[in-house]
Amino acid sequence: MKPRMSHVFVIGLALIISLTLTAGAQYQESPVLAERVAAGELPPVEERLPDNPFVVGPGVLIVEEDLDWEVGRYGGTLRVASKVANWQPDIFIGANEPLIMAPGIGLEGMRGNIAEDFQVSEDNRVFTFTLRKGLKWSDGVPVTTEDVLFAWDDVMSNTEITPMFPVKYRSGGSATAEPMQLEIIDDYTFSITSEVPYGGFLRGITVAGWVGYTEILKPKHHLMQFHADYTALEDMADALAEEELEADEWGRLFSAKDSLNWHLTRPQAIGFPSLYPWIRVEGPGGMMVFERNPYYFRVDIEGNQLPYIDRIESYDVSDTEAEVMRVITGEIDLLREGTSLSSMPLYAENAERAGIRVEVLDMHVDSTALFFNLTYDDPVWREVVGDRRFRLAVSHAIDRDEIIDTVYYGFAALPELHPSEYDPDRANALLDEMGLDQRSAEGWRLGPDGNPVHVVIET
Repeated sequence: MKPRMSHVFVIGLALIISLTLTAGAQYQESPVLAERVAAGELPPVEERLPDNPFVVGPGVLIVEEDLDWEVGRYGGTLRVASKVANWQPDIFIGANEPLIMAPGIGLEGMRGNIAEDFQVSEDNRVFTFTLRKGLKWSDGVPVTTEDVLFAWDDVMSNTEITPMFPVKYRSGGSATAEPMQLEIIDDYTFSITSEVPYGGFLRGITVAGWVGYTEILKPKHHLMQFHADYTALEDMADALAEEELEADEWGRLFSAKDSLNWHLTRPQAIGFPSLYPWIRVEGPGGMMVFERNPYYFRVDIEGNQLPYIDRIESYDVSDTEAEVMRVITGEIDLLREGTSLSSMPLYAENAERAGIRVEVLDMHVDSTALFFNLTYDDPVWREVVGDRRFRLAVSHAIDRDEIIDTVYYGFAALPELHPSEYDPDRANALLDEMGLDQRSAEGWRLGPDGNPVHVVIET
């Protein structure tokens, strides 16, 4: 099923097109950054942006039918909330940056992002990427292929940090294959080569699993202080002691200090050089605080350095009900993952008073998917669930229409690519066909070993 969820406000991804600055446009910046430039704390905006920034305008990043695009105004604080400590999914989605990007979950429409450009050989073996010249980490240090080489050779290929080289970066995406080959071409260009055609590689580093740039691009200048190949263990003594680690556990120290994209809302992201529009800073208890990145690489078509919003504050709340109360009292400006369809009447009733807008949009995942563990260490179980007819029978035994009506209040649709109609007769026929035609005295079907078949569901 494709459930639909209520959103107080939504920023989505639409058709991606290439844009350039409006003729005569000059680079501009937030007044809070202009003050820092005037005080000598930051270089001018022209020196903070890459030579060719990512230009955002109509049809780029914003779902046009849900939000009319226009040049924004600088300033303000966006208030959000989360019931999970040090995790804020709406900030994560709004800030996460892949190396290259796509408008959907497939390969169509891919374009540069952090990497300005990319090329793929005709045989789908060689993938070449060009970083944006002049791109800088949030602390102002230039981003170059040295950061790629560090991530590949010193992190992914170092067993103290990464015990097994990631399957994603092995030839053909095979767990038994050798790692792909990295070649540094110049300060901004590198290639990754697979021994065999690897058509899924770009998707794997772009859209699969909310992947970000942090696997393949790491701030070497910062992380080398926690890496034994660059820093003597005695010089890491204080950092090791702080993490309660021994000298031979420096690899664990490195992992604790590294900040992957999934960590961008965690305390370890504070002070960590990044490429996100907002970066986490120290905040008061009970609140996560994020401030704009002065070196963010995107501008709008008028040359305004993005983002428009200066600051994000995320309140720690105890549960969904607490989030709902902050919404209807006007204390939250955006809520997505913490919303609830059962709270839609409350949202609608208080929308005008709270100054909120409620949207019901397609959910990007199926929150009711059922997955069978096909490798559980039980030969009878494997024989049963490994038979496609069993899985089809289970699908036909689920009354999705009832679930749509009772759980999702009608805001869902049936699957389009797989058999989904409720058909108990067909389900029973499939089970009989595969040999599960014997039953216990209580009426339960018996497996090949003569015992009832149990399916334990964990959620």
